[in-house]
Amino acid sequence: MIDLEVVMKGLRFLVPTHISMVSLCAIVLTVLVVSHVHTESLFAPQTIPTSAGAAQDDPGPPIAAGTVVLIVYTISIPEYNLTIPSNFSRFAPGHDELLPNLEKALTGMKQGETKRVELSSDEAFGPYDAAKQLEVSKDRLPEGVEPGMVLATEDGTPCVLVDLSETMAKVDFNHPLAGKRVVIDVRILDVEMPPVDEFHMLPENSVTGAQIRV
Repeated sequence: MIDLEVVMKGLRFLVPTHISMVSLCAIVLTVLVVSHVHTESLFAPQTIPTSAGAAQDDPGPPIAAGTVVLIVYTISIPEYNLTIPSNFSRFAPGHDELLPNLEKALTGMKQGETKRVELSSDEAFGPYDAAKQLEVSKDRLPEGVEPGMVLATEDGTPCVLVDLSETMAKVDFNHPLAGKRVVIDVRILDVEMPPVDEFHMLPENSVTGAQIRV
């Protein structure tokens, strides 16, 4: 539930320009596809590490807890006819770095395999909750705001301004992709089983990619 006391503290700009829901979804997906991970474009494929000397006929170990996995993925939102260009990410299964149902779908796959994973709204970013649309006094908002702008409460909770009258404003605290089906096309580039000592010594951000979770 939204804390009304927090909301009534007032709202401030996060993005001082008009952003459509389609653009907002694109921004969210490029930032939120695999947890805490740095995502890079495939336009620089030379930066993608691969296992040296791996035999062509040996795909290596399957994806499981204890491995480190490198994937390339493309995300689509059918409802918006929106596709996010391919990116790659490294993650460690079993560390809550992917949406649970996405990690489950990838478990057991090996290097070179591909899969299309379709996630319902419940499996992705949750159902849309009408109770998260709230009306606040217009004087709680910065001057010059327009519907479609992204705002935030003073504690940093983001929301979208969806309607504005002379005295009142309606803001939506739902995730931009709440209630939306998500399609993720994944190709497994590499699956490694690092030595136990090496795995535990890896910096936290070295085995995580671009967040697909909230």
